[in-house]
Amino acid sequence: MLLRYEIDDIERFASAKKLCSYVGIVPSIYSSGAKTYHGRITKEGNRWLRWALTEAVHKAIISSPSLRSYYNRIKHKKGANAATMAIARKLLEIIYKVWEEKRPYYEKELAYTV
Repeated sequence: MLLRYEIDDIERFASAKKLCSYVGIVPSIYSSGAKTYHGRITKEGNRWLRWALTEAVHKAIISSPSLRSYYNRIKHKKGANAATMAIARKLLEIIYKVWEEKRPYYEKELAYTV
């Protein structure tokens, strides 16, 4: 319900990237001359949506093998907090796509090699 209330109309956003920026889960960018630095998330967006997505991450990595695999890769490289934000952004991109196309979400099967 929180997503529906806070986002209201998905057509307000031209892309999933715009929605992620609205929520504030995109990295900050610092540019000087020819160099560009990517920093922490901006946190300038909707704090309620950011909170709901970070709470949803914990359930998502339990129920989804592909999201759990992605979470573990990021966690190994950058830590648990960065992995949580990466999954929150991925969840928001999935929500955008499903909501825009008005269809259910089906997760792809992972190909396991032995």
